[in-house]
Amino acid sequence: MYFSGEEAARQRQLSSRADFVAAMGNPFNLATVIDVLLAVFIENKTEVDEAYRYLKAGKHPYATRKEIEDIFIHYQLPGKKN
Repeated sequence: MYFSGEEAARQRQLSSRADFVAAMGNPFNLATVIDVLLAVFIENKTEVDEAYRYLKAGKHPYATRKEIEDIFIHYQLPGKKN
């Protein structure tokens, strides 16, 4: 995602994009969603606990189990949700 090098413009862009995401009704952090989707569809972690353990062990250790479960439900991902 592109952001201006000028701090004031960058802050406006961040705010505008956050408003856009909120208006879309997606309450999740985009990086968390992408990591969960990659865990499910690339790494075949089709259960919440599998995805949680995978993300905790790797590049996304700050995702909570609840966030991951909510993403599974919101996006109707395959596998057991709870």
